[in-house]
Amino acid sequence: MDSLRTPVQAAVVARVRSRRWAAALGLVAVACTHSLHPIPGPFVSGVCSRGCGQVITMTSLGVAGFIIRYRDQAILTAPLFSRPDFGTVIDNSPYVADTAAIKRAVLEHGLSDDLAHVQAILVGHSHYDHLLDVPFIESRYTGKATIYGTPTMGYILAGDSMLRPIGHTDSLGERKATRTRVVVIDSDYVGDSANDGKWIDIDESRGEDSVPDSSALHFRIMAFRSAHGPNFIGITLGPGKVTAPLRTLPSTIQGWKLGEVYAYLIDLVDRHDTTRFRIYFRDAVGQEPNGFPPRHILLHARVDVAIICAGNFDNMQGYPTSLIEYLHPTWTIVAHWENFFLEPSSNPPPVPYMNTGELARRLNKALTDTTAWMTPEPYARFRFCVCN
Repeated sequence: MDSLRTPVQAAVVARVRSRRWAAALGLVAVACTHSLHPIPGPFVSGVCSRGCGQVITMTSLGVAGFIIRYRDQAILTAPLFSRPDFGTVIDNSPYVADTAAIKRAVLEHGLSDDLAHVQAILVGHSHYDHLLDVPFIESRYTGKATIYGTPTMGYILAGDSMLRPIGHTDSLGERKATRTRVVVIDSDYVGDSANDGKWIDIDESRGEDSVPDSSALHFRIMAFRSAHGPNFIGITLGPGKVTAPLRTLPSTIQGWKLGEVYAYLIDLVDRHDTTRFRIYFRDAVGQEPNGFPPRHILLHARVDVAIICAGNFDNMQGYPTSLIEYLHPTWTIVAHWENFFLEPSSNPPPVPYMNTGELARRLNKALTDTTAWMTPEPYARFRFCVCN
């Protein structure tokens, strides 16, 4: 096994040699109190000045997975139902998606209907805890959904014969003809703090038998270059990019390489492309201004809900305080905070050794009278008003 490890993996194993450490990590997390106060739901956002028209429902799936649903449309941010233990992760042991765990979660938590309405799956980066379960979920539950993400994501998913061919944003109009189920968001579509990206209309990814309703609202997305901080002790697991199509999906946890990192704006817009509700989504921590949209975009429409990553936050100075102050969202949902080496549970423990008191302090520092943050339990559901 040692001969299979990269220098990064060997360095990690040298520090955490025995799997007994993995159990110890879980015990530490369970034994210690924390400051995040998980919310089980349900919850409805504040009153609209002109009344609540439609409602957006957000269902937390744990880690950074969310189902964002408006009527018969939904967007899924890459979920993780499989839960390899810490030893499996650092040892680079063979591991594939736990399809039994996925089926069990979908059944027990009544997710089938929501997943059946998913039009797009958004992938921010390609680590196992964001991409491992996506191929099975797309093929088994979402039907005609399109998977959007980075070049590395596209090269990895090429290893699944059911997901070929892989498309690109410069040929969005050809998706129906080629039955493309994976779209790589190319660099000229990706923005940053100083430059706009290009909007991608999710309505285009509907099935051939769909008839768009010109009076209805629909989703669109824009990607921004983001970053991924080190996991622990200055080391990032699964570093690097994949630069050529794989023939098969990775067979080990660290075969799911980090790759490029994107954050997203998810807008619910009317037929005039006027934003009626805006969500910011980010599945990794990173130093500012990585992941920041241009300020002028935020002036056109404020962020109603920001979904941000908590894991490894203390490896980034000023995160997430500066991000929240920049976005000024009405609500902040703190994701990727729970110990994902354990099975999901109510009131779960946080990521091992996370300084939850410091995270809460930074979040509270960023708050104003018009913003608030919350930490969902896995499978918590929240409803937000799309104001008239």
